[in-house]
Amino acid sequence: MDAMGLRERRRRDTESEIERAALALFAERGFERVTMDDVAAAAGVSTRTLFRYFPAKVDLVLGRVRRIDEALKSAIGGELTLAELEERIDAELGRVLADPAAAQHLADVHALLLDDAPLRAAAAAATGGSAPEGDLDATQRLVIEIAGATLHASFVTWIGSGSSATPASLLREYRATRELRSGVLGR
Repeated sequence: MDAMGLRERRRRDTESEIERAALALFAERGFERVTMDDVAAAAGVSTRTLFRYFPAKVDLVLGRVRRIDEALKSAIGGELTLAELEERIDAELGRVLADPAAAQHLADVHALLLDDAPLRAAAAAATGGSAPEGDLDATQRLVIEIAGATLHASFVTWIGSGSSATPASLLREYRATRELRSGVLGR
């Protein structure tokens, strides 16, 4: 492997270790009681290194989630029906969840967001809430909001399933939630 590949792998490994340490501390103490110095010490890096990877504390939780969100957005593309949008989300979610570490990270983040109100507030402030951006008409905004609510409901149920929360079970839960939503709202 070339030097650039090795460097990139080390960067990703360091980033993942910092994220794991942060999530463990947030789960143990709560978001508000953990400092960036605490995270740096737990991850075995300097505070300066920590800030190079994560400029704000909320980024420790949202970093990978934002990358997954961007992948979903790029997979979604133009004007779609709700069914088309949900099929694309399903496919992209399947691709993301093929990585067990990504699946575990998503489970940990969503569990923390459900349990920690200050973290939820910080995440909402950092992401600007859940409103879709851009030059979308009212119909497209509605389609995106419904798809997002369906995905969120799937995560909530998945996290609640505890030890049976596997990547495959998240996909099953997402598909079941889509079917439930279709029965309530129609296609």
